[in-house]
Amino acid sequence: MVDLCCPNVFIPCYCILVLDPPKPAVDARQKHILVSRDVNLTCNATGTRISYVQWYKRARPLLSMQQQAISKELNLNGETWTNTLVLKNVQINQTGWYECRVFETNEPFGFWSTHVMLNVIGKN
Repeated sequence: MVDLCCPNVFIPCYCILVLDPPKPAVDARQKHILVSRDVNLTCNATGTRISYVQWYKRARPLLSMQQQAISKELNLNGETWTNTLVLKNVQINQTGWYECRVFETNEPFGFWSTHVMLNVIGKN
């Protein structure tokens, strides 16, 4: 048997497998929406060790307040997760930075993130 990591069987060696971290990406870095309209914020994450994808605002997870549609797809490069945050009837106070975090574990640390700025514009 030939070990691809350690091809010389006479010298002990150790193989370290380095995997790329998950890569989150949003569909737009900024979104402008009129007050009282609906908006979707979509985050796509690719990687081999994704545990879950979650939206945050002001460093707090958005759970029951907003609807999140999550899908997962396997491909040759690992997994692709899509998490779409659905905000209905948006108001001015929902303006701000939204963060998509991609976690490798079920713990609240060890994540990669990206952001989108939502600007809610009042009607004139």
